[in-house]
Amino acid sequence: MESSIQFVVNERLYTLVPMAPRRAIHFAPKALGVIARLVDGSPILTGLPDYGDNVEDALKSIIPELIRIAAQIDPEAMSGLIDEVFTTDIYTEADDNLSDTEIFDNHFSLFPSDLLQVGFWAVVHNSLMFLVEDHMSLLIADENVKETLN
Repeated sequence: MESSIQFVVNERLYTLVPMAPRRAIHFAPKALGVIARLVDGSPILTGLPDYGDNVEDALKSIIPELIRIAAQIDPEAMSGLIDEVFTTDIYTEADDNLSDTEIFDNHFSLFPSDLLQVGFWAVVHNSLMFLVEDHMSLLIADENVKETLN
């Protein structure tokens, strides 16, 4: 039985089958190094003020932080990680495997705003699972993410 995780990006469901442990030996340390530099001291992780139901104010406070974090990204390192993670098994709602180049190109031509979000989520998941036993408790921030078994 193979473990997988399902998540929603822009109202589309994706299913990620974690990479094999032997492959993760090389992938996870690289990914964790990039991710650690991005989130070091970030208020997104350490806790933003509670804005209650005022979503507009909450978003306004997060946007500058997201821009600051994005400015710290090593573009070569991050794009390499995202490219590598898309060679693993990530499936669309139609059960199409995005590791197939033609399927990948067709899908993200239709849904370009999903590309980096799906890739980033897959990088984070494939890194944390080999570091923290109950990594899902760290990642489940909303109802759009759930661990499943195939």
